[in-house]
Parts: sequence; structure tokens; C-alpha cells
Amino acid sequence: MGTKKIILLIFGIIIVVGSLLFLVLPGGTFVWIDKTQIDDDGFISSDTVEIEKDSYAIICGPIQIGDKETIDTLEWMGMDTIKIEGTNNDSSEQVFIGIAKESDMENYLSNIEYDEITELNQFLSSADIDYENHSGDSVPAEPTTQEFWTTSVYGTGTQTLEWEPEEGDFWVVLMNSDASKNLDLDMTLYAKISHKILSIGIGLLLAGIVGIVIGIAMIYFAVRKSKSSDNTIPHVGIR
Repeated sequence: MGTKKIILLIFGIIIVVGSLLFLVLPGGTFVWIDKTQIDDDGFISSDTVEIEKDSYAIICGPIQIGDKETIDTLEWMGMDTIKIEGTNNDSSEQVFIGIAKESDMENYLSNIEYDEITELNQFLSSADIDYENHSGDSVPAEPTTQEFWTTSVYGTGTQTLEWEPEEGDFWVVLMNSDASKNLDLDMTLYAKISHKILSIGIGLLLAGIVGIVIGIAMIYFAVRKSKSSDNTIPHVGIR
């Protein structure tokens, strides 16, 4: 096998392996997500997690949106809405869910005891949460009386907040609506995932198939024997 054929063989193998990865990883994963994980409204959800803390509030964030171009890209992808469902497990309390700019959240919870969610592990399949407690001596004003919230909901039963991300740093704040301590809440997070993800997945699958065909063709031409070699007639000498 000549040098050219060896190079052709190596590149053919690389293309086949890379194309298989395209099929199995992004392509196959995107199609699987669209078919099995996205609900009829286009949302993908976490497990419902129970949050039980003795503080006044639980915060989660920051949700960081860098610039308008990022927002436009999210909108094009259909990934432009976050949804949070919360239920107060204490029937005597109402749940409050609010989203606030970082500076407003920090001012509101200044010298207030609250817990920050530092890690929500395996968003799709786990309820493991890590917290960091922030101590304080003051009592917060009732969140329902504050006007700085970007958006908020509160009430009995399951409350649903929907928010289209904006440019800046934002935090999710969970509380009892009367600003009392001792939180016992169930929370579910949702993210809008457009069905364009299916088109992207199919496109990647097709690209992977084309790549495999090209790679196999390169391997074939690299390993096949030339016709001149196959049809060589042995030389017979005449004395």
C-alpha cells in the first residue's frame, strides 16, 4: 500500500468515527430529547424537589444573560421562557416566587437570614441540592408589598411563574408570602426548548450519515487493489 493510500485510509477512518459520534451524541441526543423529554407546550422539566429550610428565603441564580444578541439567539431557538412551579407544603402558608435583579435582591435580603442554592445536580433526573446559609438579624418586609420584582406570583396551591429572560443578572427568590421563617416548598423548574431542536438533530443525523458514506468510500478506495495488479500476467520466459 502506497503512501497516498495509507493517508486516504487514515482520513477515511477518522471521518467514519467522527460521523458516528455526530449520529450518537448531538444528533441522536437532540432527537431523543424532542421525542421523550419535551412536553406539549415545549418545556423540559426537572424533578420536583422539596426545599425545607428554617430561613426566610431561598434564592437560586444568577441567571446571566450577556447581551441582546444572546437573547435574540435564544428567541430564534425558541428557548426564550423559564417556568417555575412552587407549592407550599404548609397548608397555612402561601408560596411566593419572585425574580429580581441582583442588586434589588441583595438590598432586600441585606442582613436577612436566607439560603442560597449553590448547586442543583443533574437538572433532569436528580433532587440533590447544595445550599449555603447566609446569616442575618433582621426581618424582611413581606415580598408581596415590594415593587422591585421583575415578575412574581403568590398564593395557595401550586403557583406557576413564567419569565422571558432579559439582559442582566437575575435571581429567583422563594419565600412564604407573609415573609415568615421555616420554608417547606416543592419546586419544579422548566425551560422552553423549541421543537427546532428536532430539525437540528435530524440535520446532524443526516450529516453523520453522509460523513460515514464518504469515510467508507475513502477506506474502500484505500484498501482495494488496482486492476493492473489484479490482472498481471506472469512472465514466462522462452529458452
